[in-house]
Amino acid sequence: MPLWKFVDEVRFFHGIKPKAFREDRRATSYIVVVGDWDNTINEGHEQTFNVSRFYFYPLYEGTQKSHLDLFAHDLAIIEVDGPGIRFDEWTQPICLPPRDFTYQTGRKCVVSGWGSMGL
Repeated sequence: MPLWKFVDEVRFFHGIKPKAFREDRRATSYIVVVGDWDNTINEGHEQTFNVSRFYFYPLYEGTQKSHLDLFAHDLAIIEVDGPGIRFDEWTQPICLPPRDFTYQTGRKCVVSGWGSMGL
């Protein structure tokens, strides 16, 4: 059974710079690490997965035309291999609105990550 990870801010996916990610979208070139507080050390609660497939938002171009569209359409769903992500103190799913939530046309949505890539 596939396991999915929602990723906002595709350009910073596992520390990959935008140009490198645009040039190499092969799933086998990347791994997903969840539950990582400080990526400069192994803390013992990280979970690492190989990537099976990427599903990019259809309007994502992976380019920056101006500083205004730096975050535009910058998200993906990633299918990872393995038995699945174990939710615990360090790893939790994102919160999504209920199915009956009404979105207003034209409203901008911003999703923010948390933490530091240590770059």
